[in-house]
Amino acid sequence: MGFLLFQQIIVGISTYAIVITMESLVGGDFENALIYISIFVISLIVVYFPSALSQIFLEKWIFEAFSKFVVGFTEDHKGNTQLLRLSERRDKEVWFTTEAFDICNEMCSSSYEVFSAVLNASVSLVVIAFLISTDILIWYGAAAIFILILNQISKRSIEDRSKEFQESRSKLNSTLLGGWANIHSGNDENEKAWMENYQNSVHSASARKTQLHLFKSIFSTIAAIGALGFVGVGNWLVISENLHNLTVMATLVVTLPRQLQIMQAIFHLHNVSLNLLSARFRNKELLSITKSTEVDLTNHINQELISIRNAGTNPEIVSSNDLESNINALANGRYTITGENGSGKSTYLSYLKSRFANSVYIPTESSELIFNDLQVRDMSSGQTKFSQINHLITSSKGNLVYFLDEWDANLDSTNRKKIDKAIETLAVDNTVIEVLHT
Repeated sequence: MGFLLFQQIIVGISTYAIVITMESLVGGDFENALIYISIFVISLIVVYFPSALSQIFLEKWIFEAFSKFVVGFTEDHKGNTQLLRLSERRDKEVWFTTEAFDICNEMCSSSYEVFSAVLNASVSLVVIAFLISTDILIWYGAAAIFILILNQISKRSIEDRSKEFQESRSKLNSTLLGGWANIHSGNDENEKAWMENYQNSVHSASARKTQLHLFKSIFSTIAAIGALGFVGVGNWLVISENLHNLTVMATLVVTLPRQLQIMQAIFHLHNVSLNLLSARFRNKELLSITKSTEVDLTNHINQELISIRNAGTNPEIVSSNDLESNINALANGRYTITGENGSGKSTYLSYLKSRFANSVYIPTESSELIFNDLQVRDMSSGQTKFSQINHLITSSKGNLVYFLDEWDANLDSTNRKKIDKAIETLAVDNTVIEVLHT
């Protein structure tokens, strides 16, 4: 922000220089006029340097804000395996990726634009008022108050329309995430059904965006007309009082383009303040939706339909209490959880994971997990899972708890036997709790 202030100080100097140049010409002091016109020209060149630097730091600020959000999200959600479920993931993932960055970009850019517009208007205005008449400040102040009042009046309506737009936008992004399989499967029924959902989603998002933009445009127009009226009255009063003062009239004329720029800055300030208001609401929604919440997983677990088996040399059925006691005691071995579809096997595994921090969790679809010195790109599901289990074996120092969720899903018998043998090896010095798909 310091570069913005420096830039506007240069703009103020250029305004002062051109006024003194005009006064010197009117007074016949051509030598002084030459000095100040030179200062004016130099300022027009120098002013672009802080502007370019401020844009660079704005981009840096945006990425720093996004990184801060990602770090906070990671700390808040680490180990929340429930969000790996497809339905939960689709609702939250879009906020973590595209929406979060877009909101950080909008928040930082709008804040930057507001600060820039305030400096742009205020610094030059103070210079002009000092050179012509401080009464001008009163009328510009009245224009600013008028705009602030309009902002407060429109605040609630903008928040409501921003919420509607954000909801429709999130729905559109979720629909797009689901499009990959429906498009590439090549099934006419799936493609047509998805395309219909997409058309409905994009129409809703477009309509909400148009409504939000139209509402802000209406209030911006009202603000522009009202503010222009206040400033026009102020300038008319100054002119009427100084009709016979050649120096003041010359100063008014030479600063008229700058005053128009000040008015544009005020109008721009109103627009970007509305954008900032909308961005702040979207940011509030982002923090609310991505906030980690406590969920009682036991309500989604049917213990009567779940079986827990100790997969040692003498397999036996164990209770959930015994299983948790064994995990607490770091009793190495392998425990297998089975049950009917919908019984809550994977939810139970997530529940156990949440109770034991010193543990490793491998979801059913694990190709996105990143391990040091392990590349699984272009591997099949079986190769990926086998490579990951082997990595766990070689990197394990013992006495760890490993949770494996339906590692056998979508595997052929050959890969299933290979991985099963690898898990047996892992369970020698560690505790392995697995949910089997079959």
